[in-house]
Parts: sequence; structure tokens; C-alpha cells
Amino acid sequence: MHQVETPITAPHFVFRVREQLGALFGERAAYRGGYKVLTSLDLNMQQLAEKEVKDHVASLKGGNVRNASMITMDPRTGEVLAYVGSVDYYDRSQQVQGDYDSAGIAMRQPGSTFKIFTYLAGMQKLGLTAASMLNDIEFKMDDGSPKGYAPKNAPNGSGWSPQNGPLSLRQSLRESLNLPALSVGRLVGVDAIMDMVAQLGIRRDWGDRSNYGLSFAIGAGELRLIDMVSAYQTVANMGMRVEPTFIYQVIDPQGEVVKDFSKPEGRRVLDEGIAWVFADILKDNTDPNGSWLFGPWTNIGRPASLKTGTTDNLQDVWAIGFTPQRLTGVWMGNADNSVMRGITSAMGPGVLWRDYMKKVVGGLPVEWYERPASVIQKVVCVNPTLRGGNGSGLLPGPNCPRSFRRNEFFVAGTEPKTDDRGVYAGGCYRLVAHFPEWQKFALKWAAGMGGYSAGRFSYSVCGVTPVPTGSPSPSPGDNEGRGNDRDRATPEPTPGGTPAPTTPRPTKKP
Repeated sequence: MHQVETPITAPHFVFRVREQLGALFGERAAYRGGYKVLTSLDLNMQQLAEKEVKDHVASLKGGNVRNASMITMDPRTGEVLAYVGSVDYYDRSQQVQGDYDSAGIAMRQPGSTFKIFTYLAGMQKLGLTAASMLNDIEFKMDDGSPKGYAPKNAPNGSGWSPQNGPLSLRQSLRESLNLPALSVGRLVGVDAIMDMVAQLGIRRDWGDRSNYGLSFAIGAGELRLIDMVSAYQTVANMGMRVEPTFIYQVIDPQGEVVKDFSKPEGRRVLDEGIAWVFADILKDNTDPNGSWLFGPWTNIGRPASLKTGTTDNLQDVWAIGFTPQRLTGVWMGNADNSVMRGITSAMGPGVLWRDYMKKVVGGLPVEWYERPASVIQKVVCVNPTLRGGNGSGLLPGPNCPRSFRRNEFFVAGTEPKTDDRGVYAGGCYRLVAHFPEWQKFALKWAAGMGGYSAGRFSYSVCGVTPVPTGSPSPSPGDNEGRGNDRDRATPEPTPGGTPAPTTPRPTKKP
């Protein structure tokens, strides 16, 4: 006997519409009120999304990729235009479980896509800028476990985790490095990151916050794809929060519009200048001239911001990106949490995002955000090359290397006011350890920097200056998991933008 199936157009979207109706009117009234509901769904976009998800998952089956979900919204209105909860609603296999909505129900570790909360907290709370120098240097700290917490960057193609020394915040995000993000996480504290998650519109009860350690800063918590997309919406809308909606209008039996989401009322939750600078940083990730690591894989032929994420156990890979008109988030993985092989965020969801977004925005005018009056530009001492990012981040002084000049954007008031003669002194570089107890790790890196940094940092180090801070200490526990992001395991593109071949390699946990 065969089970009878009634086809449903955009089934997971339909269920989210019902959920929203129930929240608006109560379950009984929603189903028996005789309402006419106009949804936000763009059927052509939905059909394209379903096709692209199926095609790309099929192409990655050799890497044990069986499932994916995707959401597209208009970031200006919050309208959900396409919603794919699984690769196939009628696939009941363990790896797919297609009737389960992986976009709106499943809690997954977001990897490096979560880093936006950490960096935004640093920019808002501490005045960090795109030119702020962060230490890409390994450290070890007590987390209550026998071995302590000793994170690393994701390994490169040879399986070695680099330590690049002082790098700008922009470059750290360009290369999705873990160690600088953890440094920012230590500076602001877990509470501030959780507060930023809430500030951007995600309602999530984290429980006892003391259970979360520093790894939370790089994505050790769990969130849904719809949560992440809705948070990115705030950045994509220049700091104006609009609640996501699956409904356009609700009309009662008398023809009266009783709920109207066609003219959303946004509220400012993030400074416009911070949102603009952050979007400009993320824009590098879709530009081959901005990011050597991601740009060749994710360019859509126009300016677009993007962040990807990969968990260290290779159970989840993500890509979330936007133009001013469209925002799309992608998750790939398996419903049974089986591990994928030989895939990275750029290769999987990044390429799916690229191919889909090219078509979605293809008929729209090329747009980017007008620079706010609160954002100014300054020349700072930073290596401007694709593999650069090293320097002082300050105004160029007499000893700043001649080629180290970069035009950088700053929210007015956060720009550097002094030059770097105190950094480049006597033919060497004075390194800063942001925390006194991390000074010994900075000294160790300085002693062996030639080997650690793969030649990126060529100056000798005069010494390491500890900078005591009043910033919050990390939580004592680290029980939520390590959350190490493997984005940098992306194989280096070959000339012409064609990805180099890759082979599976073991993941290094921090």
C-alpha cells in the first residue's frame, strides 16, 4: 500500500505562514476566521531556489552532502521571498528528513557567520575599527579542563595552522581567522556578544551564561538559519531592524485589511556608520581583488557582502550575504549530523549562494549603499595587498614602510589621531599584547615569527607591551563546544578563478 501524498507548493513556507497567522490571531481564529492571506512569496524566486538547492546538493553528494536550506528576503521590508526548508520535502531518508524544516526549526552551530556579533560588539562597545590591529597569535587559557583552551586557526592546505601576528580587523575578517576574533571576544566578553545577538533581533534564551566560554565568540552557540538571516538583515538595512514576515496582508471576510506588512516600520538598533563600515568589510569577500580566499568563489558581478562559516566537525557549512535589494542565507549539512567530506563553506554554500544570487539580482539595478555623513576616510599604515593587512593601523609615521598605505573608512570619532612612530621604532616593531597574561604568548610568537607567519611579517620585534584593560574576563567554563571555524581550509583558487582540487584532511580542534 502506497502512502498518498498531496503536493504542496513551498511546503515549509506554508507552515511558517500558518505559524505567523497563529501568532497574530490565535490558532483557532487563524484557521476558522475566513481570512484571505496574501503572502510575501515570489513564486518564480521560490522555484529557482528549490532548483538551485537540489542541483548543488546533487553535485556534492561525493562529499556526503545530502541536505540544504535557503532563505531569501528583501532586507528593506523583511519580506521573505523564497524559503527552502530542505532539499526535498518528500525525502524521508535519515540524512534529509525532508519534512523537517532545517531553515526555521533546526538549531545548528553557525561557525564564522556568527563572528559578525563579536566584531560588531567590539566596534560598538570599544570603538574598534576596520584598521584596528588584532593579534593573530596562539594562546592558551584555563577553561576548567585538564588541557585548557588552546585554539588555532583553521589549517591551510598543508595542514598547518598559521599565526600571522598583528593584522587589521578588516584582514582578519577577510581571511576568517579565529584567533583575532577570539581576542575581540575576550575584550568585550561573552555577555556583550549575547547582547549584540539580541540587539540585532534574535530572541534566544541562552540559559546560564556562565556555561559559555570564549569559543562562543567564533560560533560555538546554536542558532537557526532564519535567526541568522534576520540578524544580517539589520546590517543589510544599515542598522534598521525590520521583523521578517511571510505575510504581506491579511484581509477579513468583509474585505478589510486587518494586518498590513507592506509598509514595515523599522527601528534603529545599530549605528548607521557602523553598519556601513561593516558591510564594506564584508564586501571584500565577494571581490577577487578584495579577498584572495573567498572572492574568486563568490563574486556575483556586482558589489555584495558575504560571510561564510564552517564548523570544525564539518557538520554545518553556511553562507549569508546581501546586496541592498536582496539577502540570502544558505545552510548545508545532514539531518542526522553525519559528517561531510572535502567541502568548505566557499565550495558548498558559497558557490550555491553565488549561482543563485547572480540570477536573483540579475534584473535589478546595480546598487550599493550611500556612504553616511558620519563615515570618513583616512590614510593609515596598513599593508594594502590581498595578503597584507599587517601594519600599525595608525596614521603613517616616518618609519611606516613606504608601501604600507591604505585608505580606510572610520565612523567619525574612531579614526586614529596619532602616527605610528611609537610602533615602528629603531627599525623594529613594538608588539602590543591586549591582555597582560597573553604577553608570554606574544613573546613566543615574536621569537619564532619567521616560521609562524609564513613570511607575512618581516620586521623584528622590539618587545611586547602589555596593555591592562578593564574589559570583562571570559566565562570560566567552555562547555558549549569549541566552535573552531574551518573557513580558511578553503583551497586556494587557481588563476582564472577556478578552484584548485581538494582532498579531505583531518580537522584540528582548538
